[in-house]
Amino acid sequence: MLLGASGLGRTTLVDHGARPINGGTVLHLRATVAESTRIHSGLHALLRPVAEQLRCIADFRIDALLAAVGLTGTERRVPEVRIGDAPLEPEPDSLGRALLHTLSVLAAGRALLCCIDDADRLDRASRDALCFAIRRLTPAHRAAVLLAAREDGRAWPPEIRTRRLAPLDEPAATALLTDRAPGPLSPEVRDVLLRAGHGVPRQLIELVDGLSGTQLAGLDPLPERLLAAQSLRRAHRTHLAGLPTDARELLLLASTALEVEPAAGLGTVLRAAERAGLASGSLEIAESEGLVFGDGDRLHFTDPLLRTASYRGEPSWRRRAAHRRLAEVLIEQGDTVSGLRHRAASVVGSDDGLAETIETAVGRATAGETLDSTTLLACSSALAAAAELTEDTARRADRLVRAAEHAWSAGRTDRVRPLLTRLRDLPPQPILRGRLEFLGGIVELRDGIVDDAREALLLAADHLAATDPGLAAEALVRAAEAALITGDEQGFLSEVDAVANLRGSRRVEPDPDGDRGVPGWTDGDAALTPVLHGDGRAGTDAAQVLRRRAEREDSPELLAHLASAALLVGALSVARVTATRAVVRARARGRLAIIPQALEHLAYAELRLGAHARAAEHATAGLAAARAAGQGNCALQLRAVLAMSAAVTGDAAGCRAHAEAVIATGRVRGLAMAVSVADWSLARLDLSLSRPQDAADRLFPLVEGRSEHSHFAVRIFAVPCLAEAVVLARDSRRIDVALRRFEQRARTTEDAGALAQALRCRALLAADPASADRLFGEALRLHEAAGADFEGARTQRLHGEILRRRRRPRAARVQLGGALRRFEACGARIWADRAREELRAAGAEPAALSPGRIARLTPQQLRIARQVAAGATNREVASTLCLSPRTVDHHLRNVFVVLGVRSRTELAHVLVADDGIGTSSHPSASEPTVLPSNTVLPSNTVFQNAVLPNSTVRPNETRA
Repeated sequence: MLLGASGLGRTTLVDHGARPINGGTVLHLRATVAESTRIHSGLHALLRPVAEQLRCIADFRIDALLAAVGLTGTERRVPEVRIGDAPLEPEPDSLGRALLHTLSVLAAGRALLCCIDDADRLDRASRDALCFAIRRLTPAHRAAVLLAAREDGRAWPPEIRTRRLAPLDEPAATALLTDRAPGPLSPEVRDVLLRAGHGVPRQLIELVDGLSGTQLAGLDPLPERLLAAQSLRRAHRTHLAGLPTDARELLLLASTALEVEPAAGLGTVLRAAERAGLASGSLEIAESEGLVFGDGDRLHFTDPLLRTASYRGEPSWRRRAAHRRLAEVLIEQGDTVSGLRHRAASVVGSDDGLAETIETAVGRATAGETLDSTTLLACSSALAAAAELTEDTARRADRLVRAAEHAWSAGRTDRVRPLLTRLRDLPPQPILRGRLEFLGGIVELRDGIVDDAREALLLAADHLAATDPGLAAEALVRAAEAALITGDEQGFLSEVDAVANLRGSRRVEPDPDGDRGVPGWTDGDAALTPVLHGDGRAGTDAAQVLRRRAEREDSPELLAHLASAALLVGALSVARVTATRAVVRARARGRLAIIPQALEHLAYAELRLGAHARAAEHATAGLAAARAAGQGNCALQLRAVLAMSAAVTGDAAGCRAHAEAVIATGRVRGLAMAVSVADWSLARLDLSLSRPQDAADRLFPLVEGRSEHSHFAVRIFAVPCLAEAVVLARDSRRIDVALRRFEQRARTTEDAGALAQALRCRALLAADPASADRLFGEALRLHEAAGADFEGARTQRLHGEILRRRRRPRAARVQLGGALRRFEACGARIWADRAREELRAAGAEPAALSPGRIARLTPQQLRIARQVAAGATNREVASTLCLSPRTVDHHLRNVFVVLGVRSRTELAHVLVADDGIGTSSHPSASEPTVLPSNTVLPSNTVFQNAVLPNSTVRPNETRA
């Protein structure tokens, strides 16, 4: 049984199942409303294709069934049907037994499949007989039944296995839209269609089919009403036209209430229905038909298309009457804003008096600072309605701007864009033009082309500089954010300087209370400016200024901005606390538009602190909030965080999926930061999978700035990974300039974690073992001071590997054991596996050794075997493990002898069977070997001629 609302694909799946099967019989039935009251009409339609075949079978039970359903070739006789001399009992079970026997006969010698669509519309007698037969079908009958029905609340036998169809998830819905579109589909239009389609396949198809190619490509504006008229007419005709008048009127009241307020109460609808004199059982009729269902004091339509069809499918005069009834009830209940919104919808033409009343009510509703998103959305809708009633164009523009601002605060980007489109045709005052450009820039910044957003925000700052310096400062801050996202370092510094210079303007005086106005946007930026310009003494001062400012700030917007500034100066603990407060304040005040950005800052802070599990949790929550708010750019930034977290935890598939999605869309929108983090995540994944050369090839363009989408911040932060990849891959390219730049940045911001990573890089490249040990020790102390468990574990692992290769196994086991504990504590599974393998290679007793054949392999043999089983060639294994191909070949021959295998394929099967794990799920078993401590910078000739302790390479041998 497939259960689901209309449009989810029930009929498509049944039609797919009803295709002819080899050597079998398929009976296909689609029940209809017109025949749902005619007795046995369902069985008549189901068996009619095989009636002639059944008549040729001499079987009294089949004859009785055919006679009962009217398939004997003559008109149906009296209801009582005789079998021989005994009358057929007029009980449902009798017809069910006859149907079960008939299905068994049809399936004899060949399989039988019965496909029944819209089974909820079967007549009662056919339904009961079919259920009786289904309950008694066994595999021996060789008969199967596939049913599809709506969620109508009717009970079906529990023996029927049920699958409930759900709306498509975002990837599937995106794939459907892309396949259906006749040409290119712009990301912005795609996101609009995804929100309008609600994951319903048929609705998504009709949305695409209703738009032209230029509209789908984003070249022409979308229509105000996306759903095609024929879709609404079909839904109205199919589900609503046959209802009693009172039931349809009740559904109209419900859909009208939801048209204005998505969370409209059921009590309001029922009171309006009572005033309209509707029958008391109207709601029960609608519920029995599976059209609506109640959830506490909420009434929900089972299909979003039904709600739209119930409202749009009725004449305008009936809709206005429904609005009037709801307005009366809501105003009596004290919900003035929603009530006035309904009253505005019942008016034809302009009404300045009603518009003034609505504006006054909205002003009272928004007087407090703590507002929920529902109130903000209701105020936005009411102001937009008041604008429609306003004659004066300036007043209309002002109300539309405020409506758009409330919709944005409520996290509804989909409602902001249409309001901005309506404003483009009006000639607003300069200050309104500034607010319009500011809001348009913010929307574009969160869900569009970032360069366009920056230009709009700079234009808004010019318009607002004389009349609203506070908003002008915020516009400059957002323009700086846009420059930061796109990787324009000079533009970012320019915008930050402009914000900080506002404090020196004669129009702006410092706020002694420091809690509102322009100083809120400039205090942090004034402290931030010298750090960004390279003043190495300003990092601590900036962190203290930001901490003090965040402690007394209460605005979620400003807290999010301060968290971003703290990230830039390396004050990660301040960023974490400030971003957390921003999330809490935004939720408390209903500022849903701020939540995705605040969670983004919080996730990045956790990421840089090494708390990857917490970063993933925050990023997942932020991704859901960003998608709900229609902020596609924030969603991509958060997916970049998820890619990095997945690279750490060992989820290779998740890392690639997130990173590829970010790179594909982020490049188009100019999200250089997100794209760079995604590239960096793939490089870190390569490191974890023992592919250091791939990691180095990916990181060099990113760190050197040769990539088109290389971000200036990521160019610095990715240097430690590049240093590790270069050393492990024995890459001859120089990294000394990038490393000095990273060290300078670490000293400027006094970031203990970054300083520790810089020391680790120097330890990896140190030629003197004593110097390397000292640098590793200093790095580990800084990691502990910064609380960076993951990076500290990486430092200990690398130190332990080097100690093991210097023939100091006891000291190596100390470092590797600490690394293993740290990796396990922070959930870095793939890195923990690598540390565990190194511990075993250093002579530590394994916690649980497999009793299979692989237990007889030495650690080196096991490492080689796992790499070969994963598909690596002998030369690739030699390069990764710093061995010669001849040594690898020698070890591999011994592996084949010990395990008794003759091919690499058999070797892979033995590892899966005896080790209890698949080689593909444990790529860490093939980790690389770190070069010995006498390795110097890759550009040095000593690096080329380094002799490895466990290698047969001669000093003068050239690296392949």
